[in-house]
Amino acid sequence: MRGDSAREPWQPIPRTAAGAQPASRGSGRGKWTLLLPPAACIAVGLVLALAPALVFLGRTGSWGFLPNYDAQLYLQIAARAYFPAGQHAAVSARLAALYPRLLFTLPAVAARLAGWTAFAVNGIWRAWSGLALALGFYALFVLALRPRRAAAHWRAALLAAAVMAEPGPLWITWLLHGGWRPLLAGRLGIHPTLQPLWRIVDPAVSLPFLLAFLALWLAAAQRGARRPAWPWIAAAGGALGLLFYVYFYDWTAALVALALTALLVRPQARNCAAIAAIGVAIGAAGAWHASSLHAHAAPGAMARLNVFVPVGRLALRAEHWGLVGILLVSALLFWIAHRRRPGGARTADAAPAPAPNTASPLVWPSVVGSLVAAAFLLSNSQFITGIEMQNNHWYRFLGHPLAVVLLLAAVEELVRRRMARAAWTAILIVIVIFGVYLRWRIGLRQTAAPPTASVAAFLAAAPPMAPGRTVAGALEYADLAAVAYGARPLSGYSTLIDPGLDDRNWSARWALNAWLAGRPQRAGRRGIRRWLAQLFGPIRSGPAAADGPVMSAAQRARLGRLARHALRRIRHSPAAYLRRYHVRWLALAADRNPPPVAGADWSIRRATGPWRVWRLRWRSVPAAAAPAVSPG
Repeated sequence: MRGDSAREPWQPIPRTAAGAQPASRGSGRGKWTLLLPPAACIAVGLVLALAPALVFLGRTGSWGFLPNYDAQLYLQIAARAYFPAGQHAAVSARLAALYPRLLFTLPAVAARLAGWTAFAVNGIWRAWSGLALALGFYALFVLALRPRRAAAHWRAALLAAAVMAEPGPLWITWLLHGGWRPLLAGRLGIHPTLQPLWRIVDPAVSLPFLLAFLALWLAAAQRGARRPAWPWIAAAGGALGLLFYVYFYDWTAALVALALTALLVRPQARNCAAIAAIGVAIGAAGAWHASSLHAHAAPGAMARLNVFVPVGRLALRAEHWGLVGILLVSALLFWIAHRRRPGGARTADAAPAPAPNTASPLVWPSVVGSLVAAAFLLSNSQFITGIEMQNNHWYRFLGHPLAVVLLLAAVEELVRRRMARAAWTAILIVIVIFGVYLRWRIGLRQTAAPPTASVAAFLAAAPPMAPGRTVAGALEYADLAAVAYGARPLSGYSTLIDPGLDDRNWSARWALNAWLAGRPQRAGRRGIRRWLAQLFGPIRSGPAAADGPVMSAAQRARLGRLARHALRRIRHSPAAYLRRYHVRWLALAADRNPPPVAGADWSIRRATGPWRVWRLRWRSVPAAAAPAVSPG
């Protein structure tokens, strides 16, 4: 890869007799100026990560900027670690076990020790993502360019900023479906799938760990095939082992990428085998824990979560072939750049061969390209396994960002002439400026949309409540109460994907919540389908489905039948079900009242905002025990 005019990429790095690199020119002050490019890159990353949340913080004084329902769910899981042990039950232990403690427990404990609210975990996540993603992408481009002058460091920072600011893998689809019309009219139509890199917590919080592993792997690979650098190999293996405790999709892609590189780049086979062995030895416990979740899940829970679901093997995702296109274009650009070099394919006899201990300049694109190829293969892994694992995560949150890194590096390698280089620099600057503007506009739109729009009303209407109390009624209120006070929603997103709830128990919770809210018509297949559509968009099944729980039509019909059956029993004995699920609070729309329950009294605790919050108190007469609900 090209650095500056002082040393072309096909030339080995000059070394002294002792094997050390010669000292760089310039004074100590000049060395400090090399910190400016990564600092500028970090500034861009923090702006992209924090801008929407800071807009909401200035308006409400809260970090409760929740661009989607996944972000709200992740805060509920972090709140389990935020509240003292033994008091909090916002989510079950089995649901919390689905997510890595490293990404949830540490920020929650830090927020509690600092005296902040649980919503502040959102700010910690965003600050970390802006800092870590900027450093990770900057390190990748520094390893690609191997710069020795400040100008090349600035180019690495600009390329990293462009990767963070680009719209994402679905921007072409967005334009084809009418996104160009608002642009021609002078306004910007925002689509929720734009800039998925900043989705909390994955990939914004988890991807930096994969970038650290990739940078260490590249550092080991670029030491030369005949001279393995065991400290770098050990560090890369340790980073791979850490991925087992961070994100399932990251460590699976990393292992496949190591296997592909070992097969296709034979000089790197020894390094790849050593890194994989160290990583698997460290992460074996994490892999065993991930595999055990399916065995201990309640019947029907994995289908609601949309993992381990049988699907057609030949149902390939057409949009994922874009990764193959980027791989082919990048390979072509690197090949053209390699042929243009003195000592390349056309002038092999005119230039001296590289030193045997110098790695090939194509090591960097080979390693990064193998990880992109691994993301494509795993996103279509149902061709071999026949099961769905929310495969879109490999494509959208891992494959696409690294494919953009590969493509930008290929263009940077190809562009040599001054005018073309100036035009390419201008394009990168436009991408960064447009990305910052797009991020600001997305923040403004998401601030006025659910679930973020409900946070301000919740903060004004929510009465204090003890942790562990069950909240029923309005789903958005119950979810926010789980974050703010450690309450547990009777029904909602967190119960839908709870591995500890079978279909019968989940349907009974859903039916009881619909009956308390005064909308029993929701306790059926159509009501469940409308709610899922509100969470995830149009509900589809199989490989064409969106991320998250989707479920087949047969399963939705089954849940509807179970909910209607539970509703009939609830109407006959509501007190028994209220006691069974420990309901203490009920949030209703301002124009609704709670249903009468024998032996119970409802009292209003707060009547401001869009909700009226009621508290349930039982009289001294005990209610009948709830009927048993068999699993299945």
